[in-house]
Amino acid sequence: MTKQRPHKRKVRKTGKVYPAGRADTLRQFRRIAKTIWGDIIDKVELTLKVETVRPEMAALLSKRGRGGDGRRLIGNHLVRCKKAYTLSLRPEFFELPADQRKKILVHEAVHIGCSTHNKVFHEICLKHGGARYFAEVMKDPTYAVQIKPKGTRKRYKTIKVFKELKAAEAFGREYAIDHKDQQVRFQYQ
Repeated sequence: MTKQRPHKRKVRKTGKVYPAGRADTLRQFRRIAKTIWGDIIDKVELTLKVETVRPEMAALLSKRGRGGDGRRLIGNHLVRCKKAYTLSLRPEFFELPADQRKKILVHEAVHIGCSTHNKVFHEICLKHGGARYFAEVMKDPTYAVQIKPKGTRKRYKTIKVFKELKAAEAFGREYAIDHKDQQVRFQYQ
């Protein structure tokens, strides 16, 4: 008989302490993905890693294996997808309240069928109670309006920062109308 680990905390080789619940989080992610996309998820291998992803992200869903995207959406129904995905979560993810963690998991589950944040992606996220942007689960997010010349590989530069997304979007739309040679995007900070 093997000795069971305590359920309160897990210690990794790195010496960092993470709250328990990684296996529960993966099960919850699988349930959410199945709710959104149906039985096709039973054929998909999902793994979970706790690691530091880019600073502006709480989580990252990446496909594993070779080949193209492999996704096939008909309307809001997923009929084909990759066979394996890895969900990478920041260590801070486990410190968030349960409702915020669920919003992030829904967001990442929608990425199984929608790779970009397009209109269909936002509709599915809202329908299932997910966060459209990481900023929706942050305490005091700010939204930056950023620009760069169209058709170039130059970096975006921030021209104005707002406390509310609607104000940033309104400013960005007006700016895009007046400056047709500039590409405009919104970035939360």
